[in-house]
Amino acid sequence: MPIYEIFCEECGPGEEYAKVADRDKIHCPDCHREVERILSPVTTVGIIWDNRMHVPQIGRTFQSNSEMRQYEKENPGFAFMTKESPEWKKKLDRSRERVEKHAKRAGFSDWESYQKSAHKEKKKKAAKANSAG
Repeated sequence: MPIYEIFCEECGPGEEYAKVADRDKIHCPDCHREVERILSPVTTVGIIWDNRMHVPQIGRTFQSNSEMRQYEKENPGFAFMTKESPEWKKKLDRSRERVEKHAKRAGFSDWESYQKSAHKEKKKKAAKANSAG
């Protein structure tokens, strides 16, 4: 249930829990009179999403997908890569292959075992630093 800021003529300002359906019938928790709700600013925590997309490589900000598609039409040879695009998938596959080769050259069966080993080493170093300090 949301908390509403209220003002009671008898008791003054306060807060009251109320169901959203009952928001127009809020009563003072002390004297049980009907009260006035106070509209107050809302505080947000975290990221506030913005639909614009800034592309620093070309120094442009696009307001919509249609604007991005228009830019692609006007500039042949330029293409945006998304997670779904075949170009992105090829780059991702090549990166994974390089990482696997690196892990095998280092003597590990795959990248995951390489990461686990590196994580254990990091923990050992941290424990050693904590015990020394």
